[in-house]
Amino acid sequence: MDDSCAVMLGLLKTDPALLGTGAVRRALRWIMGMQNRDGGWGAFDTENDWRFLNKMPFSDMDSMCDPSTADVTGRVLECFGLILSRPKGFSIDDDPGLASQMRSSCGRALRYVLDDQKPWGAWWGRWGVNYIYGTSNVLGGLHYFCKDGDDRSRSAVDRAIVWMQSVQNTDGGWGESPKSYSDAGQAGVGPSTAVQTAWGLIALLNYLPSSDKSVERGVQWLVREQVPVGSDSTRGTWHIGAQFTATGFPDHLYLEYDYYRLYFPVMALGRYADKCRDLVKETPASYYMSICR
Repeated sequence: MDDSCAVMLGLLKTDPALLGTGAVRRALRWIMGMQNRDGGWGAFDTENDWRFLNKMPFSDMDSMCDPSTADVTGRVLECFGLILSRPKGFSIDDDPGLASQMRSSCGRALRYVLDDQKPWGAWWGRWGVNYIYGTSNVLGGLHYFCKDGDDRSRSAVDRAIVWMQSVQNTDGGWGESPKSYSDAGQAGVGPSTAVQTAWGLIALLNYLPSSDKSVERGVQWLVREQVPVGSDSTRGTWHIGAQFTATGFPDHLYLEYDYYRLYFPVMALGRYADKCRDLVKETPASYYMSICR
C-alpha cells in the first residue's frame, strides 16, 4: 500500500501531468478500495485484523494479521494530500467524483491517525524501527491537512514535533533500537543512524525552516557521517550502523535494507536543499556553507 503511494509521489513530483493517466487513477481507486473500516490501511490486506489468529500454535512470529497502522496510513495521506492540495500542474477537475471520494477517504484516515497518536506525541511504526519512523510518516501526511483551522490536527502535529526534537541525540542525529517495541520507554532512544536521522529530518522539514537548530544539527550529522569520496567502494554512502532499522515482525524479526541508508538520507538532504532555495536570495551563501562543514 505505502509502496504504491511512494511510486505515485515519485511520478507526480516528476511530472504532474501523469495525474491524468489511467495508471495513477487506477492506483488511487485501488488504494481507496483497500481502506479498512477504522479509516486506516494495512500493508497488504484489508480488514485482516483478527488478532486471535496469532494465538494459534502454527502462527509464526505473530504474522497472521495485517491491521491498519499509522505509518502506512500516513503515507497514503501524504499521497492523497499532495493531489488534493492542487499544486501547480495538478488537476482532477475532470473527475469530481474521484476527488470527492479521496476527500472522504482522507477524512476517515485523519480520524484514525489522530486517535492512534501516543500520549507523548509519537506514532508507532509497524514497518520501520519504530516511533521515529511512524511519526515521520504521519507528519508527512498531516502536513497537507493541518492548515485549515483544524485545532486537533494542529495540536497533534505540535506535540509530535516537540517529541521528535526531544529525542534528537546530542550528536545531532536520531536513533532508536528495536527494544522500543517491547518497552515504550525506549521510544526514540538509540545511537544515531543515517536512516533514522533522515526520517527525523524529513518529519521536521515539513513544518520547520531550514534555519531551525534541530534541522541544522541533523543535516550536519548526515554530511559529517557520509563516507568520504575516495575512501573505498562505499564512498559517498552512509554506514549501515550497529542496529536494525527495518521491521519484519515486531518483537520477532528485524531487517536491514541496504538501500535505506542511501535514499532516505538523499531524500532528507534534497528536501533541505529545497528549503534553502526559498531563502537563497536573502541569506548569504556563507550561512549554508557553515551548516554543511
